[in-house]
Amino acid sequence: MADQDGFERWYLDAHPRLVKVLLVYCGGNVDVATDAVDEAMVRALEKWRRVQDMDSPEAWTYRVAVNVVSRRFRRRGGERRAMARTPPKPAWVDDGQPSALWDAVARLDEREAEALALRYLADMTEAEVAQALGMRVGGASSLLSRARKSLRIALEAAEDV
Repeated sequence: MADQDGFERWYLDAHPRLVKVLLVYCGGNVDVATDAVDEAMVRALEKWRRVQDMDSPEAWTYRVAVNVVSRRFRRRGGERRAMARTPPKPAWVDDGQPSALWDAVARLDEREAEALALRYLADMTEAEVAQALGMRVGGASSLLSRARKSLRIALEAAEDV
C-alpha cells in the first residue's frame, strides 16, 4: 500500500490550509469548504501512490475540492430553478385555502425560508435552528426576524390587493 504515514503527515499539514483557501471560492461557507476538502482528501488517499509523486499534491487536491464545490453549486442552482417553476406546497395544505402565505414564503430568500421552516414546521428552538444552519444563535435570531418581517410585509400587501 501507499505510504500511509506520508499521507497522514501531509493531510495534517495541508487540510487546514486548503479549507482556508477554499473559503474564498465558496463564499466563506466553512461547512461547504470543509466538506469539499474532506472529499478531495479521500480521493487523494485513494490515489496517494500517484498523488504523492506530483509536483504539488496540494494543488491537485485543491482542484478536486473546487470541482466538488462547483458541482454542488450547479446542482443547487438547478434545484432552485426547478422549484421556482413549480413552487411546492406541503401535502397537508388544503388547496381550498388561500395560498398567500405559501406564495410569500416562496418569494423569501432561500436561507430565510429554510429558517422559518425549521422554526415553525419542525418546531425547533432558535438555538436548534442556528445549529441546523451552522450559525450562531444571534445570527439565526436575526435571520428569523428578517424573514418574519418580510412575510408580514408580503401578507399585508396581499391583503391590500
